[in-house]
Amino acid sequence: MMRKQGILRFLFCSFALLLLPFSSLLFSAAFESNGLGARALSLGNSFVAMNGSYESVFWNPAGIATLKDRTFHSEYRTPFGLGLLRTVNSGYVHPGVGHGAIGFTWMRLDTTGDASYLDYAENTLIVSYGAKIVDKLYAGINGKYYRVNSTVGAGGMGMDLGFTYTRWGILAGASIQDVTNSVISWDSGAKDKLPRRSRIGLSGRPFENTLVTSQISWEDETNRSHHAGIEHSLFDQLFSVRVGVTEQSKDWRFSWGVGIKTRLLTFDYAWERQRLLGDTQVFSASVRF
Repeated sequence: MMRKQGILRFLFCSFALLLLPFSSLLFSAAFESNGLGARALSLGNSFVAMNGSYESVFWNPAGIATLKDRTFHSEYRTPFGLGLLRTVNSGYVHPGVGHGAIGFTWMRLDTTGDASYLDYAENTLIVSYGAKIVDKLYAGINGKYYRVNSTVGAGGMGMDLGFTYTRWGILAGASIQDVTNSVISWDSGAKDKLPRRSRIGLSGRPFENTLVTSQISWEDETNRSHHAGIEHSLFDQLFSVRVGVTEQSKDWRFSWGVGIKTRLLTFDYAWERQRLLGDTQVFSASVRF
């Protein structure tokens, strides 16, 4: 096993070394969708139909409109278990702005470990606003700034839109990420277009302490994936256990996680099995005040 991981690290670093100087020549070479939130990952990234959660700033900005507390969030992600990449995210949502809430988020992915010498980093700054439109209907919008810091730098801007609606105890959500196929302009003069990612989903509580959520996602209206998750809370909502699944092109990924929630603090952990590269783990914490 150790030998296999060593070979994978060597191949990845060699490929990345060749790739990065010419990354501006590749379609969507940067800013792949890594997601946000340990809770979301443990639910199979089925999070478009969720209200009242900080993680909605990424999955569906309409979801932050029902947040009642000021919330600070921070998380650490290790993609694929190879020790070559890491993601650090942090942000803040402030409710009571107009008819909703405003949020500010910073997402960073960079190289680490054996790949540190590549000195590659992607930073995304997001300003979110979600608000009530009419009874049970909420809308949200993100404005985003992208920046690549490496041998060849790049930058761009993007916009997301989202909606949620509740009826008969079922929450429906829909969002479009990078509505206009955001353009990333490289310092070399080349340009990339990020894919438009669309999501629709439902969530509900068949039992008081059990949440079920499902979602269908598209990338540029072609590559489709399916997501589902279940969350069950125990001890008066203090402790939660979660399981999720993602299917794309007959490739199945399973995830699970746990959460601890007090009046002021929330800690979440998620693990996702990656069949080819390895496991992804996420640790996150939120403070409400």
